[in-house]
Amino acid sequence: SMTVVTVSSTTATAYLCNASGIATASNTVTHAALSGLNFFIACDPSAKASRAFTGKIGTAMVYSTALTQAAITNIFNAQKSTFGL
Repeated sequence: SMTVVTVSSTTATAYLCNASGIATASNTVTHAALSGLNFFIACDPSAKASRAFTGKIGTAMVYSTALTQAAITNIFNAQKSTFGL
């Protein structure tokens, strides 16, 4: 499976991509742009000892813009055979 979260100025959308297809869930909340912050993958920086992911992550990608569902589908289709899907 591949999970993706896109964030724009008005919407956050989560995607779950797997052999069954792509499911999405969105939350519409307007927020100001942020910059100069540290970025963490699989870790809550306020509780690193107790809230860090200790499993394996096959690939992590970070983009400077919110990807479209078509772009996410293309990335998933290009990589799914690597993970046996």
